[in-house]
Amino acid sequence: MTKTKYPQTKISKTKARQALLHSGYLLESRIESFLDEFGYVVEANSVYTDPLTSKSREIDLFALYAQKLWKEDSFLFNCFLVECVNNPQPIAFITKQAQTPFLFHNDLKISGLPVKILGADEEESWEMLSDFLNMDKYHHYCKGHIATQFCSFSQKKVNNDWMASHDEKHFDCIKKLCDAVDYFCENHFKSWTFGDNEPVNLQIYYPLIVVQGDLFDARPSEKSVRLFDADHIMYRQPTVINGKEVNYQIDIVTEKYFQQYVFMVEREIQKIVSRMQRRKPQIIRSIEAIVDLVKKAKNEEEVLEAMKF
Repeated sequence: MTKTKYPQTKISKTKARQALLHSGYLLESRIESFLDEFGYVVEANSVYTDPLTSKSREIDLFALYAQKLWKEDSFLFNCFLVECVNNPQPIAFITKQAQTPFLFHNDLKISGLPVKILGADEEESWEMLSDFLNMDKYHHYCKGHIATQFCSFSQKKVNNDWMASHDEKHFDCIKKLCDAVDYFCENHFKSWTFGDNEPVNLQIYYPLIVVQGDLFDARPSEKSVRLFDADHIMYRQPTVINGKEVNYQIDIVTEKYFQQYVFMVEREIQKIVSRMQRRKPQIIRSIEAIVDLVKKAKNEEEVLEAMKF
């Protein structure tokens, strides 16, 4: 019989503690506790389906908070999809001033009813909810510098020089958040059961990476680059889905800034709620028009087409 070899020693409490401190587990626990205390419904290790492998994967946290719109059962939910990263070395994001930041509110991922609003003109054209509510005027996606590249740093073994390098774990976090947003959006649409009098039920998604270590805002010039300490970076990830370009915006924040970030999102959500309350008749009219389209739909594909923009 072949004997299985086991290590002669087991990890000490001191080493185990150090290993935990170097992981992202404790950071995840702290973020979960804060969101729970703030009133969010939080699910740790929330499962979604990877679109490439069709296998289940997990994001660290999925958090949901309900905002009531009016007396009927109409709600707006803001959803945080969170990945937690304990980065021993700083992560540097190469940022620049966006050329068309006023369009970035349309990158906000929203699911449910109604994500589009019926115009008041005779042609009865539709517009995105984000345009209808003028989110370009107050949403943080439309402000400040934007990043489309990033790197971390590693030390060479030969001469101990430092070099900018890619960390696959960071890229994986971004991919997971993009895939998870799509998954939860699509599931929300597909899970809908229609009645004659539909309430508002919307989910607005905020994909987010929380880092325990340092963030650098790297701003290149013609011959050099300036590095600034940062607490919040907006990262923009373009991709192509079914031949169509789709953009995702992901917030990267430090742990110490996380509370301020949540408060900032809450202020944005309150502005959205206020504008929806003031324009209730047009929103209700749009829901009724969508319900009429759904009644005429012959299959699930046409139902989804009626709901989406």
